[in-house]
Order: sequence, then C-alpha cells, then structure tokens
Amino acid sequence: MLVEIEKIALITGAGVRIGRFVAKLLANDGWKIALHYNKSENQAYELAREILPITDVILFKADLSNHNEAENLIKKVNEQLGPVSLLINNASIYKNDNISNLEMDLLKQNINLHLISPVILAKAIAEQGIGGNIINIIDSDITKNLKKFFSYSLTKKALFELTKMLALSLAPDIRVNAIAPGAILFKAGQNKELFDQFIEDSPLKKQPELIEIYQTIQFLINTKSITGQCIFLDSGRHL
Repeated sequence: MLVEIEKIALITGAGVRIGRFVAKLLANDGWKIALHYNKSENQAYELAREILPITDVILFKADLSNHNEAENLIKKVNEQLGPVSLLINNASIYKNDNISNLEMDLLKQNINLHLISPVILAKAIAEQGIGGNIINIIDSDITKNLKKFFSYSLTKKALFELTKMLALSLAPDIRVNAIAPGAILFKAGQNKELFDQFIEDSPLKKQPELIEIYQTIQFLINTKSITGQCIFLDSGRHL
C-alpha cells in the first residue's frame, strides 16, 4: 500500500530550455526541485538562485551517459532531498549526424542518455517503493524516419517504445507517459527558415507554447488513469 508522498521532482537537463521552464513552474506549484545538470553549470546555478526563495532546491551534477553516474543520481537525491515522486527525463543530446558520417561514440552517447539512463532511473524510482510519475520528453518527429539527426532520432524513437514498456512493467504504482514537442524552441543546428516552415505546414499553423508543456505535465500528473501514452504538442504536424 502506497503512503502519502512528498512532492519532490527530479528534472534532468534542467539548466536550460524546456527543463528550466518546467522547473520554475513546478517550484511555483510547491514542488521541491532536484535540479540535474551536466554541462550547463552556470545556467543551473542561476536557476537554483531563482527558485530557492520559493521552495527547496538542490543541484545535482551527473553525466547520464555514464551508467554509474545515472545509477547514483536517485540515491543522492534521496539522501539530500528525499524520495523522488516525479521524474521528468528531459536531458538530451541534439547533434546532426547521418549514416555517412556516423560516429560510434555519438551513437553510444545518445543510446546511453535517451534510452539506458531512463531505464536506470526508472528502476531506481521503483525501488523507492513510494510510487509516483515518470514523464519522458521525446520529439514529435518520432513518427518519421529521418536521415538527418540519425542518432538523436533513433534513440528518441526508442524512448517512445520504452515509455510503453515501463508503463506496463511499473504499473500499478508508477505511471509512465511521454510528451512529444514539435517546433517550440529553436535549437542550435536547425535551419531557421525550415523551423518556421514546420510551423506554417502544420495543420493548426501555430507554434506550440512552452506553457502548454507544463499544462500537459499537470494533466498527466492529475489524471490517475492515464499511463503509457504520448501526447504530441506540435500543432498536428506529426499527422
């Protein structure tokens, strides 16, 4: 039987972009924040200073492409902040490659970060024995087969399948869902004209907003009968 659990959220890759935005709003909603970062140290510390007047926040540096560091992350959060009741797998590598210039090291990093570390973290969450929620941030392009961003695209597709497998494996105590954003934030390495064209070509012809990601997170947390689902926030572009 599950006990009443404290609102403690671990957001991976929380120093920048979507993770940063989500961490701020979770803090405003009364969550204690385990703020994970790897290379974005300055941004993470700046974010922690913003959040600290609102709620408890502790920084955790870890390279989640390293199995040992991934395995130790939940343990450290438990020791310093408490058991994690919400895990948001947001950390990502976004580098353009294709089958011609494919580098094995980059492919392995993508596999470790987008697939193996979510497995490791999910297992650690389950071993806490308190239940909770896991939300994976994926990508709306998982419905397509792309030649560019090969390693990224392949492993984000794998994370989508992992979402469903974990939802089944961790039920009934832990619910696992995913969010697949579209053209919400322009990324380094993207073509700006192509980014704008993605929005124009979408059925709704509307750029999704960051706040919609947080609203979806709230929906997934509060809707107790949903698990194994992926919600696309891309104005219908995946169609």
